[in-house]
Amino acid sequence: MRSSLLGYRRLARAPGVPRLTTAFLALRTSGTMAPVSLVLFAREVTGSFATASGVLAAVTAGGLVLGPARGRLVDRVGPSPAVLMLALPSVATDGLFIVVGHSGAGADALIALGALSGAVTAPAGTALRSVWSDALADAEGRHTAYALMGVVQETNFIVGPLLAGLLIAVFSATVAVAAAAVLNLIGGLLFATSRQARARPGRPPVPGRLPALRGPGIRIVLAAAAGFGATFGLLDVTLPAVAHGHGAAAAAGILLSAFAAGSLAGGLMYGRGPVPAPQGSAIRAPAGSLPPDSSRSCSYPA
Repeated sequence: MRSSLLGYRRLARAPGVPRLTTAFLALRTSGTMAPVSLVLFAREVTGSFATASGVLAAVTAGGLVLGPARGRLVDRVGPSPAVLMLALPSVATDGLFIVVGHSGAGADALIALGALSGAVTAPAGTALRSVWSDALADAEGRHTAYALMGVVQETNFIVGPLLAGLLIAVFSATVAVAAAAVLNLIGGLLFATSRQARARPGRPPVPGRLPALRGPGIRIVLAAAAGFGATFGLLDVTLPAVAHGHGAAAAAGILLSAFAAGSLAGGLMYGRGPVPAPQGSAIRAPAGSLPPDSSRSCSYPA
């Protein structure tokens, strides 16, 4: 634990790290607030959960389809201009979403704006990784910094929806959408105006189609990421099902929050240093930590 704290303490003293971390926290909190806020806003102004579901699907699709393009934008123009070029339109889209929703426009307009909102999401993670790859010269510092990013993201998965829910309960869904836009603006400006982000220039594109897939081992990494993503997606359904099957449906939220809290704690421990060599061992050990028959503990009556 002492070595863990020392690693994070050294990272906090590195130039620009507190500011960049704060910017990343604001951008990611805005991002995790948006789905709840936009969906419940759509339900509030249209009275239809079908429209709200369509908005959520559109936000997700817009984010996924243009995700690679946002990553390439960071490479081409640099992280500072890329974040600014997307954060400002994202804020404007949220404002337009509020205006159009209260004007009585139909479901199609809200769904289209939802898709646009997802498409222009600021590439906070991609931009911050590119800055830290240049700003942090030693491998151990980068290792701790990337672990910190994971911790912040896990925190956002807990804080963002809770903050959106609190604002909706106390004020309205409109206020929640506006608050997400304000956080997006603050985070974007903090990041884009930081010296470290502005110091990293854009780079000419690598010729050819899908050049990123030509890197050594990248397809294996993508396959592993897809497997982990599918696992987490299944857990979002399986944990509530387990709770319901044991007659404690209300415990579903506690299970999901506990999972996120455990992941947060694991991220902190992962960043304690030194860098695992090879790093694959850092994944194999936790992934194989469950006993072979552990799946029995997740069984529940139909």
